[in-house]
Amino acid sequence: MPLEVLATNAIHILGGSDRGRVKNCEGPGCAGLFLDTTRGANRRWCSMNTCGNKVKKSRPAAGAPGKAPIRPADNVIARNG
Repeated sequence: MPLEVLATNAIHILGGSDRGRVKNCEGPGCAGLFLDTTRGANRRWCSMNTCGNKVKKSRPAAGAPGKAPIRPADNVIARNG
């Protein structure tokens, strides 16, 4: 029964107008497919809890050695009363 539901949903999605919203996950080593239902069609990972977190953790931190973090106060010109 679950396989029938999966097959039916796949036929409706891949054969319908949403087929362009089926995307491959950008997670390293992930072969997952997902239906991007976001308004801007900008979803990148099959799951934020797995692939999204792995990618974000692998990025260098904003305060990595060699780069001074930009603070909002650095961009403000002081005004006298």
